[in-house]
Amino acid sequence: EKISYTFSNDATFNGKDSSGSYEIERTNPVGDKMMSWGVYKEWNNAPVDKRPIVVATVYGRVKNTGDYVEVRKDSNGNCLFPEDDGYGAAQPFTVEFGTETDSVWVNLEGLLQKRTKRDKNDPTKLITTEYEYKLKETGYKVNQSASITPIGDKLYFEYQNGVYKIEQFYNNHLKNTYTPDIDLTLKKSWKDNVTLGITKVKVALYYQNENNQYVPVQKTSDGTYVFNEKDRYGNPVSGNLFGVEEELASDGDGNEVHLDKLLPASIVVDNQVWNCKYTLREIGYYDTDNDWHDIDPNASDVDTINGYFTISDPTSTDKSGTLTVTNNGTAD
Repeated sequence: EKISYTFSNDATFNGKDSSGSYEIERTNPVGDKMMSWGVYKEWNNAPVDKRPIVVATVYGRVKNTGDYVEVRKDSNGNCLFPEDDGYGAAQPFTVEFGTETDSVWVNLEGLLQKRTKRDKNDPTKLITTEYEYKLKETGYKVNQSASITPIGDKLYFEYQNGVYKIEQFYNNHLKNTYTPDIDLTLKKSWKDNVTLGITKVKVALYYQNENNQYVPVQKTSDGTYVFNEKDRYGNPVSGNLFGVEEELASDGDGNEVHLDKLLPASIVVDNQVWNCKYTLREIGYYDTDNDWHDIDPNASDVDTINGYFTISDPTSTDKSGTLTVTNNGTAD
């Protein structure tokens, strides 16, 4: 806001009169100063056809002070903080990022940079407050006309048979990395077809945990996968749990099984996203004496009534495909 001041002066000197005036203009120091703010969105490993529209919300605070709070805009586009009139009825200050480009800069207009007020106790004094901002991913839309699906404070969200990990750099840079769920087939193989009369083996699915140790994957009665007694999102799971185990024929039909449910490529551990890697462990075999025999999951060789076999290091994977466990039999 500009304010004009006019000054005039009349004087008499040595019997002569003189007068004049001049005008100055200054900016009123009381009021709001607005600014624009550049924000950056990045997609990583995300096929265009599996990208949602990402919704991010602007949060702000008094510079270097306190917690960030949701910034809102009224119907006139004014930037509001909780102490401002009309904040409760205003809408969150949001920005939507489309799916077409791998990265994009967007300038947000109308953000409050600083506010100057007169001191209530001493109107001759001015109080100036400066503000700072951060962008937070708060939801997504499957298309432009769809409603927003909120994601709360999570660092991930499930979408299109996969999971998007959310990362934030500085206060204005958001990154989404897509990890597709895993479609697995489990397979049994014998080297040189020396099966020692073993007609079936039992295998169990294991995953590599946050300590880089392979431990069993479990499941509930409805087929939900469980990792260390928690679901893929880190929520505790109660009730009966079962191993992800399959019986595979030694050769021919039945020596492979396709899992009927996709496995998560990443799980949440201590509020962090952990990428999973899977492998097989052989835990039993069925042979000519028509009985099941247990195998230590960590065993590398096994004695049988017809000889012995070694278990090669099973393959491991963090992608869709086939997991194979191979035995090399030696007859007595």
